[in-house]
Amino acid sequence: MNSIRTIGVLLIHVTVMVTACSSDNDPKAKSSTTASIGGSSNLQNTGGTAAQSTNATSSGGTSPLNTGGSSAASQDAGTSDASADGSVPVAAPSIVGIYTDGYFEHRITSDTWYMDTSTFHITIVNNSEDFLIALADSKNLYFANLWNRFDWNIDSSNVLRICETAYNAATERDALNTLAANAQDFDKGCGGFSWSVLTPIQNGDAGTDAGN
Repeated sequence: MNSIRTIGVLLIHVTVMVTACSSDNDPKAKSSTTASIGGSSNLQNTGGTAAQSTNATSSGGTSPLNTGGSSAASQDAGTSDASADGSVPVAAPSIVGIYTDGYFEHRITSDTWYMDTSTFHITIVNNSEDFLIALADSKNLYFANLWNRFDWNIDSSNVLRICETAYNAATERDALNTLAANAQDFDKGCGGFSWSVLTPIQNGDAGTDAGN
């Protein structure tokens, strides 16, 4: 009787061992275990691309660009301020070119006005009312980092005149709100002074100061 019990116990142990070995070698069992503790679905739920995309959109996606950038500075801004001071104007000034006023050389590009050794970064262009707003470069010798308004006029004889109506405005808005120069009085219509005449010069005749 004891022998039969012993054989029965041994058979049970053998069955348990065989079952355990079979489970360890079963690929399905391993796959199931791996998936339950950290499979690919778990990783996606905790930090996959969907999570990154959501965070990017809510904190710094494309929508914040609507508050600045080139779209903020319209072709003819009129009296509306550009949303971002560093934005590049969509339209180029109608007076782009290289000139001399008899003293200094002026090189006017689509987004920069170089006057002698000074540089002004254009942010607003209004070709309908003939003016632009520009920020003085930080390296300018005078009135660095201050805002400027330039008015211009082309008379019936095709003579171009300019007036730096504002040269030390604290903000872009202040420069924009500066009264336009008086185009009916070229002698004293520029803040009590005469308008400056800009004479076009050939690119090869330009000096080394403006824009260089």
